[in-house]
Amino acid sequence: MSKYLLVLSLMTVMVLFSTSCNSKSDEEEEGQNVSYTSTVISSFALVEDDEVLRDLETVYFTIDLNNALIYNAQPLPKGTDVSSLAVTIGTGVLSAISISYVDADGVTQTVDYMADSSAKINFAHGPATVTVTSGDGNHTRSYEVSVNVYEVEADLLAWDDTSSAELPTTLGVDNVTAAKAVDFKGQPLVLTSNGNGELCIATCADINNPQWTFVSPVAPAGGVKVNTLAVCGDNLYVVAAGDALLTSADGGQNWVDTGASMSYIYGEYAGRLLGNVKDATGAYSLIDYPGGTAAVLPEGFPVSGTSQMLSYEQLWMESPIGMMIGGTLADGSLTDACWAYDGSTWCNIAVTAAPQRTGVTLVPYFVYRTESTSWVTTKLTAFIAMGGTNPDGSISKEVYVSTDYGTHWLLADDSLQLPDELPSFTSASGLVYSRMMSADQLAAASWEAVASNEMPLWVASNYVKDNEGITPITEWECPYIYLFGGADASGSIDGKIWRGVINRLTFKPLQ
Repeated sequence: MSKYLLVLSLMTVMVLFSTSCNSKSDEEEEGQNVSYTSTVISSFALVEDDEVLRDLETVYFTIDLNNALIYNAQPLPKGTDVSSLAVTIGTGVLSAISISYVDADGVTQTVDYMADSSAKINFAHGPATVTVTSGDGNHTRSYEVSVNVYEVEADLLAWDDTSSAELPTTLGVDNVTAAKAVDFKGQPLVLTSNGNGELCIATCADINNPQWTFVSPVAPAGGVKVNTLAVCGDNLYVVAAGDALLTSADGGQNWVDTGASMSYIYGEYAGRLLGNVKDATGAYSLIDYPGGTAAVLPEGFPVSGTSQMLSYEQLWMESPIGMMIGGTLADGSLTDACWAYDGSTWCNIAVTAAPQRTGVTLVPYFVYRTESTSWVTTKLTAFIAMGGTNPDGSISKEVYVSTDYGTHWLLADDSLQLPDELPSFTSASGLVYSRMMSADQLAAASWEAVASNEMPLWVASNYVKDNEGITPITEWECPYIYLFGGADASGSIDGKIWRGVINRLTFKPLQ
Protein backbone atom coordinates (compact mmCIF):
# COMPACT_ATOMS: atom_id res chain seq x y z
CA MET A 1 0.00 0.00 0.00
CA SER A 2 2.83 2.38 0.88
CA LYS A 3 4.30 1.77 -2.59
CA TYR A 4 1.18 3.10 -4.27
CA LEU A 5 0.97 6.04 -1.86
CA LEU A 6 4.55 6.96 -2.76
CA VAL A 7 3.81 6.93 -6.48
CA LEU A 8 0.65 8.97 -5.97
CA SER A 9 2.55 11.51 -3.89
CA LEU A 10 5.24 11.89 -6.56
CA MET A 11 2.63 12.40 -9.28
CA THR A 12 0.89 15.06 -7.18
CA VAL A 13 4.15 16.93 -6.66
CA MET A 14 4.91 16.82 -10.39
CA VAL A 15 1.48 18.17 -11.28
CA LEU A 16 1.77 20.97 -8.74
CA PHE A 17 5.28 21.81 -9.96
CA SER A 18 4.12 21.84 -13.59
CA THR A 19 1.17 24.06 -12.75
CA SER A 20 3.42 26.43 -10.89
CA CYS A 21 5.85 26.64 -13.82
CA ASN A 22 3.08 27.17 -16.34
CA SER A 23 1.57 29.89 -14.21
CA LYS A 24 4.89 31.64 -13.97
CA SER A 25 5.49 31.27 -17.73
CA ASP A 26 2.01 32.55 -18.54
CA GLU A 27 2.51 35.53 -16.28
CA GLU A 28 5.83 36.37 -17.95
CA GLU A 29 4.32 36.03 -21.43
CA GLU A 30 1.36 38.16 -20.44
CA GLY A 31 3.72 40.79 -19.11
CA GLN A 32 5.66 40.76 -22.36
CA ASN A 33 2.46 41.11 -24.37
CA VAL A 34 1.36 44.04 -22.23
CA SER A 35 4.74 45.69 -22.77
CA TYR A 36 4.58 45.01 -26.50
CA THR A 37 1.03 46.14 -27.17
CA SER A 38 1.17 49.17 -24.91
CA THR A 39 4.16 50.62 -26.78
CA VAL A 40 3.08 49.99 -30.37
CA ILE A 41 3.49 52.66 -33.04
CA SER A 42 0.62 51.99 -35.41
CA SER A 43 1.36 54.59 -38.10
CA PHE A 44 4.10 56.97 -39.18
CA ALA A 45 4.09 59.68 -41.83
CA LEU A 46 5.85 62.87 -42.83
CA VAL A 47 3.99 66.16 -42.61
CA GLU A 48 3.10 67.94 -45.85
CA ASP A 49 5.86 70.23 -47.07
CA ASP A 50 5.78 71.06 -50.79
CA GLU A 51 9.04 72.98 -50.48
CA VAL A 52 10.73 69.65 -49.75
CA LEU A 53 8.71 67.35 -52.03
CA ARG A 54 5.23 67.46 -53.42
CA ASP A 55 2.82 65.07 -51.66
CA LEU A 56 5.44 64.33 -49.03
CA GLU A 57 2.69 63.31 -46.63
CA THR A 58 1.71 60.37 -48.85
CA VAL A 59 5.10 58.62 -48.68
CA TYR A 60 4.45 55.14 -47.31
CA PHE A 61 6.43 53.97 -44.28
CA THR A 62 6.85 50.34 -43.27
CA ILE A 63 6.61 49.61 -39.54
CA ASP A 64 8.52 46.48 -38.49
CA LEU A 65 7.22 45.83 -34.98
CA ASN A 66 9.37 42.75 -34.45
CA ASN A 67 12.61 44.66 -34.98
CA ALA A 68 11.34 48.12 -33.98
CA LEU A 69 12.21 49.64 -37.36
CA ILE A 70 10.33 52.30 -39.34
CA TYR A 71 11.42 53.21 -42.87
CA ASN A 72 10.24 54.13 -46.38
CA ALA A 73 10.96 51.11 -48.59
CA GLN A 74 10.92 53.23 -51.75
CA PRO A 75 13.54 55.94 -51.20
CA LEU A 76 12.90 59.56 -52.03
CA PRO A 77 14.54 61.11 -55.11
CA LYS A 78 18.20 61.99 -54.92
CA GLY A 79 18.75 65.43 -53.45
CA THR A 80 15.59 65.51 -51.32
CA ASP A 81 16.32 67.61 -48.22
CA VAL A 82 15.44 65.57 -45.13
CA SER A 83 17.19 67.80 -42.60
CA SER A 84 14.04 69.46 -41.30
CA LEU A 85 10.91 67.31 -41.40
CA ALA A 86 7.89 67.23 -39.13
CA VAL A 87 6.33 63.83 -38.53
CA THR A 88 2.98 62.35 -37.58
CA ILE A 89 3.07 59.38 -35.21
CA GLY A 90 0.05 57.19 -34.56
CA THR A 91 -0.10 55.35 -31.22
CA GLY A 92 -2.39 54.18 -28.47
CA VAL A 93 -2.55 55.81 -25.02
CA LEU A 94 1.00 56.78 -24.07
CA SER A 95 2.51 58.83 -21.31
CA ALA A 96 5.56 60.04 -23.25
CA ILE A 97 7.02 60.19 -26.78
CA SER A 98 10.50 61.53 -27.42
CA ILE A 99 12.50 61.80 -30.64
CA SER A 100 16.29 61.88 -30.69
CA TYR A 101 18.33 62.81 -33.77
CA VAL A 102 21.77 64.08 -34.75
CA ASP A 103 21.88 67.71 -35.86
CA ALA A 104 24.13 69.37 -38.44
CA ASP A 105 26.88 69.83 -35.84
CA GLY A 106 26.88 66.16 -34.92
CA VAL A 107 25.18 66.79 -31.58
CA THR A 108 22.32 64.58 -30.45
CA GLN A 109 19.12 66.53 -29.86
CA THR A 110 15.97 65.26 -28.15
CA VAL A 111 12.49 66.72 -28.49
CA ASP A 112 9.32 66.03 -26.51
CA TYR A 113 6.88 65.05 -29.25
CA MET A 114 3.84 65.18 -26.99
CA ALA A 115 4.67 68.76 -26.05
CA ASP A 116 5.55 69.84 -29.60
CA SER A 117 4.27 67.56 -32.36
CA SER A 118 5.33 70.08 -35.03
CA ALA A 119 9.01 69.91 -34.11
CA LYS A 120 11.33 69.52 -37.10
CA ILE A 121 13.55 66.43 -37.12
CA ASN A 122 16.87 66.08 -38.93
CA PHE A 123 17.10 62.73 -40.75
CA ALA A 124 20.06 63.79 -42.90
CA HIS A 125 22.71 62.44 -40.53
CA GLY A 126 21.28 59.01 -39.88
CA PRO A 127 18.19 57.43 -38.35
CA ALA A 128 16.26 59.13 -35.57
CA THR A 129 15.15 57.26 -32.45
CA VAL A 130 11.55 57.45 -31.30
CA THR A 131 11.06 56.29 -27.70
CA VAL A 132 7.54 55.66 -26.45
CA THR A 133 6.35 55.05 -22.88
CA SER A 134 3.15 53.19 -22.06
CA GLY A 135 0.23 54.97 -20.46
CA ASP A 136 0.98 53.55 -17.02
CA GLY A 137 4.64 54.50 -17.31
CA ASN A 138 5.83 50.94 -16.76
CA HIS A 139 6.99 50.06 -20.27
CA THR A 140 9.17 51.78 -22.87
CA ARG A 141 10.33 50.89 -26.36
CA SER A 142 12.60 52.60 -28.86
CA TYR A 143 12.12 52.56 -32.64
CA GLU A 144 14.78 53.37 -35.22
CA VAL A 145 13.27 55.64 -37.90
CA SER A 146 14.96 56.13 -41.28
CA VAL A 147 13.94 58.43 -44.13
CA ASN A 148 15.71 56.85 -47.09
CA VAL A 149 16.91 58.94 -50.04
CA TYR A 150 18.55 57.60 -53.19
CA GLU A 151 22.26 58.37 -53.34
CA VAL A 152 22.26 58.26 -57.15
CA GLU A 153 19.81 59.37 -59.82
CA ALA A 154 17.52 56.35 -59.74
CA ASP A 155 15.25 57.36 -62.58
CA LEU A 156 17.73 57.70 -65.41
CA LEU A 157 17.66 55.89 -68.72
CA ALA A 158 21.40 55.42 -68.86
CA TRP A 159 23.32 54.37 -71.97
CA ASP A 160 26.85 53.09 -72.10
CA ASP A 161 29.33 51.60 -74.52
CA THR A 162 32.87 50.29 -74.49
CA SER A 163 35.63 49.65 -76.99
CA SER A 164 35.33 45.94 -76.20
CA ALA A 165 31.66 46.00 -77.21
CA GLU A 166 32.33 46.68 -80.86
CA LEU A 167 30.00 45.44 -83.53
CA PRO A 168 31.14 41.81 -83.89
CA THR A 169 32.49 41.02 -87.35
CA THR A 170 35.53 39.52 -89.02
CA LEU A 171 35.21 41.97 -91.91
CA GLY A 172 36.66 44.90 -89.97
CA VAL A 173 34.32 47.34 -88.27
CA ASP A 174 35.33 50.20 -90.55
CA ASN A 175 34.57 48.07 -93.61
CA VAL A 176 31.00 47.17 -92.63
CA THR A 177 28.41 48.62 -94.99
CA ALA A 178 25.31 46.89 -93.59
CA ALA A 179 24.41 45.24 -90.29
CA LYS A 180 21.35 43.59 -88.80
CA ALA A 181 20.89 41.85 -85.44
CA VAL A 182 18.10 39.45 -84.51
CA ASP A 183 17.27 37.32 -81.53
CA PHE A 184 17.92 33.71 -82.54
CA LYS A 185 17.02 31.03 -80.00
CA GLY A 186 17.43 33.46 -77.13
CA GLN A 187 20.81 34.79 -78.25
CA PRO A 188 21.88 37.75 -80.39
CA LEU A 189 22.89 36.94 -83.96
CA VAL A 190 24.54 39.69 -85.99
CA LEU A 191 24.86 39.66 -89.78
CA THR A 192 27.32 42.09 -91.37
CA SER A 193 28.50 42.65 -94.93
CA ASN A 194 31.12 44.78 -96.63
CA GLY A 195 31.40 46.55 -99.95
CA ASN A 196 32.49 43.35 -101.67
CA GLY A 197 29.34 41.52 -100.59
CA GLU A 198 31.21 39.31 -98.14
CA LEU A 199 29.20 38.15 -95.13
CA CYS A 200 29.91 37.44 -91.49
CA ILE A 201 27.58 36.03 -88.84
CA ALA A 202 28.40 36.42 -85.15
CA THR A 203 26.63 34.83 -82.18
CA CYS A 204 27.24 34.77 -78.44
CA ALA A 205 25.61 33.13 -75.44
CA ASP A 206 25.93 36.13 -73.08
CA ILE A 207 25.72 39.63 -74.50
CA ASN A 208 26.96 41.15 -71.22
CA ASN A 209 30.20 39.17 -71.36
CA PRO A 210 30.32 38.38 -75.07
CA GLN A 211 32.46 35.59 -76.43
CA TRP A 212 31.56 35.80 -80.08
CA THR A 213 31.55 32.85 -82.44
CA PHE A 214 31.94 33.69 -86.12
CA VAL A 215 30.96 31.98 -89.34
CA SER A 216 31.60 33.22 -92.86
CA PRO A 217 28.80 31.98 -95.11
CA VAL A 218 29.31 32.00 -98.84
CA ALA A 219 27.41 34.96 -100.23
CA PRO A 220 25.19 34.25 -103.23
CA ALA A 221 25.90 36.03 -106.48
CA GLY A 222 24.74 39.60 -106.15
CA GLY A 223 24.79 39.45 -102.34
CA VAL A 224 21.88 39.71 -99.90
CA LYS A 225 19.70 42.46 -98.47
CA VAL A 226 21.15 42.41 -94.96
CA ASN A 227 18.31 44.51 -93.55
CA THR A 228 15.82 41.74 -94.42
CA LEU A 229 17.39 39.19 -92.05
CA ALA A 230 14.61 37.56 -90.03
CA VAL A 231 13.87 34.58 -87.81
CA CYS A 232 10.91 32.26 -88.26
CA GLY A 233 10.72 29.13 -86.14
CA ASP A 234 14.18 27.56 -85.96
CA ASN A 235 15.37 28.99 -89.27
CA LEU A 236 16.95 32.19 -90.50
CA TYR A 237 15.71 33.94 -93.63
CA VAL A 238 17.10 36.67 -95.86
CA VAL A 239 16.30 38.11 -99.28
CA ALA A 240 18.98 37.71 -101.94
CA ALA A 241 19.48 39.43 -105.27
CA GLY A 242 16.60 38.84 -107.61
CA ASP A 243 14.26 38.66 -104.59
CA ALA A 244 15.06 35.01 -103.94
CA LEU A 245 14.09 34.01 -100.39
CA LEU A 246 16.94 32.10 -98.75
CA THR A 247 16.82 30.09 -95.53
CA SER A 248 19.37 28.57 -93.17
CA ALA A 249 18.74 25.78 -90.69
CA ASP A 250 22.22 25.82 -89.14
CA GLY A 251 22.52 29.34 -87.80
CA GLY A 252 23.66 30.95 -91.03
CA GLN A 253 26.51 28.69 -92.07
CA ASN A 254 24.69 27.34 -95.10
CA TRP A 255 21.88 28.94 -97.08
CA VAL A 256 19.45 27.37 -99.53
CA ASP A 257 16.88 28.85 -101.88
CA THR A 258 13.30 28.26 -100.69
CA GLY A 259 11.98 28.64 -104.21
CA ALA A 260 9.79 31.53 -103.01
CA SER A 261 10.23 35.20 -103.82
CA MET A 262 10.15 38.16 -101.46
CA SER A 263 11.29 41.72 -101.91
CA TYR A 264 11.10 42.69 -98.25
CA ILE A 265 10.47 40.88 -94.96
CA TYR A 266 8.30 42.46 -92.26
CA GLY A 267 8.73 39.73 -89.67
CA GLU A 268 7.37 36.49 -88.28
CA TYR A 269 3.83 35.79 -87.16
CA ALA A 270 2.65 32.45 -85.74
CA GLY A 271 5.22 30.43 -87.67
CA ARG A 272 4.75 32.34 -90.93
CA LEU A 273 7.14 34.77 -92.53
CA LEU A 274 5.38 37.96 -93.65
CA GLY A 275 6.69 40.12 -96.47
CA ASN A 276 5.97 41.65 -99.84
CA VAL A 277 6.94 40.92 -103.41
CA LYS A 278 7.35 43.33 -106.31
CA ASP A 279 6.22 42.19 -109.74
CA ALA A 280 7.51 43.13 -113.18
CA THR A 281 5.19 46.15 -113.36
CA GLY A 282 6.53 47.57 -110.10
CA ALA A 283 3.38 46.74 -108.13
CA TYR A 284 3.70 45.26 -104.64
CA SER A 285 1.67 42.46 -103.07
CA LEU A 286 1.68 41.04 -99.57
CA ILE A 287 2.92 37.48 -99.34
CA ASP A 288 3.73 34.97 -96.62
CA TYR A 289 5.94 31.89 -96.38
CA PRO A 290 5.19 29.06 -96.25
CA GLY A 291 1.96 29.56 -98.09
CA GLY A 292 2.89 31.96 -100.81
CA THR A 293 -0.60 33.38 -101.29
CA ALA A 294 -0.40 36.96 -102.58
CA ALA A 295 -2.73 39.62 -101.19
CA VAL A 296 -3.45 43.21 -102.12
CA LEU A 297 -1.22 45.74 -100.40
CA PRO A 298 -3.42 47.98 -98.19
CA GLU A 299 -3.48 51.66 -99.04
CA GLY A 300 -0.70 53.52 -97.26
CA PHE A 301 1.13 50.30 -96.40
CA PRO A 302 4.96 50.50 -96.33
CA VAL A 303 7.08 48.38 -98.65
CA SER A 304 10.40 48.82 -96.80
CA GLY A 305 12.07 50.59 -93.89
CA THR A 306 9.63 49.39 -91.23
CA SER A 307 10.65 48.81 -87.65
CA GLN A 308 11.09 45.27 -86.49
CA MET A 309 7.76 43.51 -86.05
CA LEU A 310 6.83 42.88 -82.42
CA SER A 311 4.19 40.43 -81.26
CA TYR A 312 2.12 40.59 -78.10
CA GLU A 313 -1.01 38.99 -76.71
CA GLN A 314 -3.48 39.49 -73.87
CA LEU A 315 -5.95 37.14 -72.21
CA TRP A 316 -8.86 38.86 -73.94
CA MET A 317 -7.35 38.46 -77.40
CA GLU A 318 -8.36 35.61 -79.69
CA SER A 319 -4.95 35.68 -81.36
CA PRO A 320 -1.59 37.46 -80.97
CA ILE A 321 -1.05 40.86 -82.53
CA GLY A 322 1.97 41.69 -84.66
CA MET A 323 2.92 45.37 -84.78
CA MET A 324 5.38 47.60 -86.64
CA ILE A 325 5.81 51.34 -87.09
CA GLY A 326 6.97 53.70 -89.85
CA GLY A 327 8.52 52.82 -93.19
CA THR A 328 8.71 53.84 -96.83
CA LEU A 329 5.76 53.65 -99.21
CA ALA A 330 5.90 52.44 -102.80
CA ASP A 331 6.06 56.04 -104.08
CA GLY A 332 9.07 56.80 -101.88
CA SER A 333 7.22 58.88 -99.27
CA LEU A 334 7.36 58.04 -95.58
CA THR A 335 4.57 56.96 -93.25
CA ASP A 336 3.70 57.58 -89.62
CA ALA A 337 1.34 54.61 -89.43
CA CYS A 338 1.49 51.86 -86.84
CA TRP A 339 0.28 48.70 -88.56
CA ALA A 340 -1.08 45.75 -86.58
CA TYR A 341 -1.81 42.22 -87.82
CA ASP A 342 -4.12 39.66 -86.20
CA GLY A 343 -3.37 36.72 -88.45
CA SER A 344 -5.69 37.69 -91.28
CA THR A 345 -6.01 41.48 -91.51
CA TRP A 346 -3.67 44.47 -91.34
CA CYS A 347 -4.95 47.68 -89.74
CA ASN A 348 -3.40 51.06 -88.96
CA ILE A 349 -4.10 51.40 -85.23
CA ALA A 350 -2.35 54.72 -84.58
CA VAL A 351 -4.75 57.36 -83.31
CA THR A 352 -1.97 59.68 -82.20
CA ALA A 353 0.98 58.87 -84.43
CA ALA A 354 4.71 59.43 -84.20
CA PRO A 355 6.24 61.53 -87.02
CA GLN A 356 6.73 60.10 -90.50
CA ARG A 357 9.98 58.17 -90.48
CA THR A 358 11.69 55.18 -92.00
CA GLY A 359 14.27 53.00 -90.27
CA VAL A 360 12.78 53.45 -86.79
CA THR A 361 14.09 51.17 -84.05
CA LEU A 362 11.26 49.65 -82.00
CA VAL A 363 11.82 47.77 -78.75
CA PRO A 364 9.49 46.39 -76.09
CA TYR A 365 10.19 47.72 -72.60
CA PHE A 366 8.22 48.81 -69.59
CA VAL A 367 7.87 51.68 -67.15
CA TYR A 368 6.31 52.09 -63.74
CA ARG A 369 4.06 55.09 -63.30
CA THR A 370 3.56 56.38 -59.76
CA GLU A 371 0.60 58.66 -59.07
CA SER A 372 2.01 61.57 -57.10
CA THR A 373 -1.17 61.96 -55.05
CA SER A 374 -1.32 58.36 -53.84
CA TRP A 375 2.14 56.90 -54.46
CA VAL A 376 0.42 53.85 -55.98
CA THR A 377 2.63 52.34 -58.66
CA THR A 378 1.34 50.63 -61.81
CA LYS A 379 3.43 48.56 -64.19
CA LEU A 380 3.00 49.61 -67.81
CA THR A 381 4.13 47.77 -70.91
CA ALA A 382 5.85 50.26 -73.18
CA PHE A 383 6.92 50.24 -76.81
CA ILE A 384 9.82 52.61 -77.40
CA ALA A 385 10.49 53.97 -80.90
CA MET A 386 13.91 55.53 -81.46
CA GLY A 387 15.76 57.22 -84.28
CA GLY A 388 15.00 56.83 -87.98
CA THR A 389 15.20 58.97 -91.11
CA ASN A 390 12.99 62.05 -91.55
CA PRO A 391 11.28 62.98 -94.86
CA ASP A 392 14.03 65.56 -95.53
CA GLY A 393 16.73 62.90 -95.20
CA SER A 394 17.99 64.03 -91.80
CA ILE A 395 18.48 61.51 -89.01
CA SER A 396 16.31 61.81 -85.92
CA LYS A 397 17.31 61.16 -82.32
CA GLU A 398 13.82 61.61 -80.94
CA VAL A 399 12.26 58.91 -78.78
CA TYR A 400 8.53 58.20 -78.80
CA VAL A 401 6.70 55.96 -76.35
CA SER A 402 3.39 54.10 -76.49
CA THR A 403 1.89 52.51 -73.39
CA ASP A 404 -1.31 51.34 -75.10
CA TYR A 405 0.06 48.90 -77.66
CA GLY A 406 0.67 51.41 -80.42
CA THR A 407 -2.60 53.33 -80.36
CA HIS A 408 -1.11 56.57 -79.04
CA TRP A 409 2.50 57.65 -79.50
CA LEU A 410 3.83 60.51 -77.40
CA LEU A 411 7.17 62.27 -77.47
CA ALA A 412 9.06 60.88 -74.49
CA ASP A 413 10.17 63.08 -71.61
CA ASP A 414 13.62 64.61 -71.90
CA SER A 415 14.94 61.97 -69.55
CA LEU A 416 14.06 59.21 -72.02
CA GLN A 417 15.64 60.96 -74.99
CA LEU A 418 18.97 59.72 -76.28
CA PRO A 419 22.07 61.32 -74.71
CA ASP A 420 24.46 63.49 -76.70
CA GLU A 421 27.12 60.79 -76.59
CA LEU A 422 24.97 58.38 -78.57
CA PRO A 423 25.12 59.30 -82.26
CA SER A 424 22.03 59.79 -84.38
CA PHE A 425 21.06 56.58 -86.15
CA THR A 426 18.64 55.02 -88.55
CA SER A 427 17.87 51.34 -89.17
CA ALA A 428 19.57 50.16 -85.99
CA SER A 429 18.62 46.79 -84.52
CA GLY A 430 17.14 46.91 -81.03
CA LEU A 431 17.03 43.85 -78.78
CA VAL A 432 16.13 43.46 -75.11
CA TYR A 433 17.87 40.93 -72.88
CA SER A 434 17.59 40.42 -69.14
CA ARG A 435 20.75 40.26 -67.15
CA MET A 436 20.99 38.47 -63.82
CA MET A 437 22.09 41.04 -61.29
CA SER A 438 23.52 40.30 -57.87
CA ALA A 439 23.94 42.42 -54.79
CA ASP A 440 27.73 42.36 -55.07
CA GLN A 441 28.00 42.86 -58.83
CA LEU A 442 25.77 45.51 -60.37
CA ALA A 443 27.56 46.24 -63.62
CA ALA A 444 30.06 44.61 -65.95
CA ALA A 445 33.43 46.28 -65.66
CA SER A 446 33.81 46.52 -69.44
CA TRP A 447 30.77 48.75 -69.90
CA GLU A 448 31.40 52.44 -69.20
CA ALA A 449 28.56 54.80 -68.37
CA VAL A 450 27.86 58.01 -70.26
CA ALA A 451 25.91 61.05 -69.17
CA SER A 452 22.14 60.63 -69.22
CA ASN A 453 19.07 62.73 -68.63
CA GLU A 454 17.04 62.67 -65.43
CA MET A 455 13.77 60.74 -65.63
CA PRO A 456 10.56 62.25 -64.23
CA LEU A 457 9.39 61.23 -60.78
CA TRP A 458 6.36 59.37 -62.12
CA VAL A 459 8.56 56.72 -63.73
CA ALA A 460 9.36 54.33 -60.89
CA SER A 461 9.34 50.67 -59.99
CA ASN A 462 7.32 48.99 -57.29
CA TYR A 463 9.50 46.10 -56.27
CA VAL A 464 7.48 45.48 -53.13
CA LYS A 465 4.60 44.21 -55.26
CA ASP A 466 6.56 42.50 -58.00
CA ASN A 467 9.14 40.75 -55.84
CA GLU A 468 7.30 39.64 -52.72
CA GLY A 469 8.96 36.70 -51.02
CA ILE A 470 9.99 35.25 -47.71
CA THR A 471 13.59 34.55 -48.65
CA PRO A 472 16.23 37.25 -49.13
CA ILE A 473 16.72 38.38 -52.71
CA THR A 474 20.29 37.82 -53.85
CA GLU A 475 19.72 37.85 -57.62
CA TRP A 476 17.20 39.48 -59.91
CA GLU A 477 16.63 40.00 -63.62
CA CYS A 478 17.28 43.42 -65.10
CA PRO A 479 16.22 44.15 -68.70
CA TYR A 480 18.67 46.02 -70.91
CA ILE A 481 18.09 47.56 -74.34
CA TYR A 482 20.87 46.80 -76.84
CA LEU A 483 21.38 48.76 -80.06
CA PHE A 484 23.38 47.20 -82.90
CA GLY A 485 24.65 48.98 -85.99
CA GLY A 486 22.55 51.78 -87.33
CA ALA A 487 23.67 54.25 -89.97
CA ASP A 488 24.25 57.99 -89.93
CA ALA A 489 23.16 60.44 -92.62
CA SER A 490 26.07 59.42 -94.86
CA GLY A 491 25.27 55.73 -94.53
CA SER A 492 28.25 54.91 -92.32
CA ILE A 493 27.55 52.12 -89.83
CA ASP A 494 28.10 52.75 -86.12
CA GLY A 495 30.74 50.27 -85.01
CA LYS A 496 29.60 50.01 -81.39
CA ILE A 497 26.94 48.20 -79.44
CA TRP A 498 25.04 50.51 -77.08
CA ARG A 499 23.31 49.35 -73.93
CA GLY A 500 20.53 51.22 -72.10
CA VAL A 501 18.72 50.63 -68.82
CA ILE A 502 16.71 52.55 -66.26
CA ASN A 503 19.11 52.85 -63.33
CA ARG A 504 16.44 51.91 -60.82
CA LEU A 505 16.16 48.46 -62.38
CA THR A 506 19.78 47.72 -61.48
CA PHE A 507 19.10 48.28 -57.78
CA LYS A 508 18.44 45.33 -55.52
CA PRO A 509 14.66 44.83 -55.35
CA LEU A 510 12.99 45.71 -52.08
CA GLN A 511 11.26 43.09 -49.94
